[in-house]
Amino acid sequence: NYAGDDAGGLMVRNSNSAYITGTNFENNVAAGDDGGGLLINNVDDTISLTSIQLINNSAGQEGGGVKIVGSDGSVYMSGITATQNVAGSDGGGLYINDPVTTTVKDSVFTGNFAGTSGGALYLDSNDGVDDTTVFSNLTFTDDSAVEDGGAIYARVEGPLSLTSITATGTRSGDDGGFAYLRSDDTALAAADFRLYNVHVASARATDPSGADGGGLSIGYMNGLLLRNVSVTNSSAADDGGGMLVRRAAAVYIYDSTFAGNSAGDVSGGVDLTNVYSQLLVDGTTISGNRSTDYAGGLYTGFAGDTQAKISNSTFSGNTVSSAGSLGGGGLYLFGAPATAPVVDVNFVTVAGNSAKEGGGVQLRGTVQAVVRN
Repeated sequence: NYAGDDAGGLMVRNSNSAYITGTNFENNVAAGDDGGGLLINNVDDTISLTSIQLINNSAGQEGGGVKIVGSDGSVYMSGITATQNVAGSDGGGLYINDPVTTTVKDSVFTGNFAGTSGGALYLDSNDGVDDTTVFSNLTFTDDSAVEDGGAIYARVEGPLSLTSITATGTRSGDDGGFAYLRSDDTALAAADFRLYNVHVASARATDPSGADGGGLSIGYMNGLLLRNVSVTNSSAADDGGGMLVRRAAAVYIYDSTFAGNSAGDVSGGVDLTNVYSQLLVDGTTISGNRSTDYAGGLYTGFAGDTQAKISNSTFSGNTVSSAGSLGGGGLYLFGAPATAPVVDVNFVTVAGNSAKEGGGVQLRGTVQAVVRN
């Protein structure tokens, strides 16, 4: 099917609710605008899409497979198969704008493409309301975007959780080879991001002019919790080969692995830039990562009187290029001027790392470290 403007396959508009199940949308085109397969506009209550196949649909603008916009209620999606959908702008597979709650679960995304951001899935619910977002049991393979979020772009103000996610071979031109996750305010108590059992492999953020977060680019939230997260064999042209976290009040990383990642500039494994109040890393392995300038394994920049603890973790085989300006092969810890961060390092193994200086660990600025066991 073909539409010169919106909704190549189906349009639902100005309704109280929309329930669509067991439907295939294939080879539909919205040439001039949005919603290649399906456009849902101005539905006030519940939108439910279950057991939907989206195959080879395209939109000139947003939502190659599906676009949902103007919804004041909840969006629920389950059993979605989105394959080879294309958006000229955002949301190659799915585009969702301003719902109160969003749930996407038990779905598979393969080879979707966005000309701007969110190769598989684009969500913008940054509307001044503490919305709730749940992504669970999702698989992403070879999804890509020209700008941010090779597979997922999510900009929210409320709690966001990713649970049981697997991603392989996703790619962004700018930040977040797999996922770009953002709030706009670290003071938002509701803006807590939680990632459980998330596994990313062979993701890339490729633009040499400054692409960050080869696997994950996460920022501007109140709290970030990672438990059993792995990012492996991923790369960023600039900073944070495995993961970049920027401006967080508190960061907690448990039982996670960042291995075999690389950065063209800083932080081959993990880059934590501007952590304000609390950092805890426990039971985590950061190994075999490399950077060009400094911080082969982990970089942490403290922007307040941060209380930090790194325990029961291993930093091994990380490297900084011999041409790098600084060092910190395993860990590079930096305290900004007029701050007094304290780092407690306890039961940590640092072995086989290398750099121009500080082959294992480098401390700079105002940071104070207590090393035990």
